[in-house]
Amino acid sequence: MATYFKILGQVAPTPSVANTIYQVASGRQAVISTINICNLDSITRTFRIAAVANGASITANNYLAYETPIQGSDSVAMSIGVTLQGNDYISVFANSTSNVAFSVFGSEIY
Repeated sequence: MATYFKILGQVAPTPSVANTIYQVASGRQAVISTINICNLDSITRTFRIAAVANGASITANNYLAYETPIQGSDSVAMSIGVTLQGNDYISVFANSTSNVAFSVFGSEIY
């Protein structure tokens, strides 16, 4: 099996909508090492991050962060080591602005 370390996804999501930032391709695996959240606005915002199995809909038990505040002009790095199988995905959400950017870093395993 080959392992590729890379940027898995980056997005400034549509405001107040859950956005898939990364989905594992069928037949592959992935390890999410870090998710970085950057508030490009000058005021405090909140964000959500969910890890969802097998393409299912998001439920309460999927959240890694929920309505977590991030100060204006600040960034947060979450080093989490989430493991994913084919069709699993990471979803991100920012409240009422597209001024919050997310980056997902990790490795894909073929």
